[in-house]
Amino acid sequence: MLDRARNKHNQLSLTLHSACNAITRAYRSTLDPFDVTYPQYLVLLALWQQDSISVKELSTQTLLDSSTLTPLLKRLEAKDLITRSRRHDDERVRVICLTHKGHELERIASDIPVNIRRRIGLSVQDERELQRYCERIIARLG
Repeated sequence: MLDRARNKHNQLSLTLHSACNAITRAYRSTLDPFDVTYPQYLVLLALWQQDSISVKELSTQTLLDSSTLTPLLKRLEAKDLITRSRRHDDERVRVICLTHKGHELERIASDIPVNIRRRIGLSVQDERELQRYCERIIARLG
């Protein structure tokens, strides 16, 4: 039994890690024409759902820490996809907003999730089920 547990093919962590890497690679090739990295895309997805959000809220939604977000946001700002400003009532809080170009990218890139789902070979139902499993893992371990 112990030998079976040590077998790399029976390790959930390896399978999940490999699947995440494969999905990231699929996104990378899909996002290249838009000059956006996968982590930048995650930020844009959050902003497309809720524009004008604090860095702290963005960190919570994307599960990216501030040391990762800060340089990423600077690059998105340099590409004119977002603006970073201080909140008027509390200057300690950075607020991130989409620019016109950032909103336009949402329209242009709207078919990315469908294309990725097709590449993976998932139905909409399979994708929802997989998301539920992943959300449970995040909730229990996060």
